[in-house]
Amino acid sequence: MAVEVILRDDVPNLGRIGEVVRVKPGYARNYLLPRASTSIQHYQAVRRLIDWMTSDLVENLLKHLTDAHIDSLDGVRAVLPRLVEFSPAMTERQQALKRMLYDRLYTHHRVTRMTQKADRIMSALFEVYMQEPRQLPPHVLRRAEQEGETVARAVADYIAGMTDRFALDEYKKLFDPYERV
Repeated sequence: MAVEVILRDDVPNLGRIGEVVRVKPGYARNYLLPRASTSIQHYQAVRRLIDWMTSDLVENLLKHLTDAHIDSLDGVRAVLPRLVEFSPAMTERQQALKRMLYDRLYTHHRVTRMTQKADRIMSALFEVYMQEPRQLPPHVLRRAEQEGETVARAVADYIAGMTDRFALDEYKKLFDPYERV
């Protein structure tokens, strides 16, 4: 069994900083992963990735400017291909990172469950408000009645402005018979 890790530094005979490599769990735990808390490790990893990617963008931009002999704003405006982009090596690493995140995070069963749950809650709120708009707070209903917006637009904007906690509380108030209104 192997685990995938993003290298925080260049590791001889393994890879360069930022590369995703597969190693045995014991090797990762004993030699690659720092002893800091998980939240600190997360913060440091994100900070390093942002720094690394930003530095690559700046270096690659300066190279493009030098290669194209651009020395003015008009020169920048005249450039047709993309001027600011990652280097080919960084583009490859970024794509590997995106693939790993998609496979391991975005499509994780718990994330999918929460996404589907949120979709059901938002859809139910929209439907119940559309069926009986008088359940909306007066200021939201007034937007539709007095300011010429459609009820659907006012409801959608109201729901879009809800925090997660507020949306869950509203859902309970509207659908849980034991919840106080």
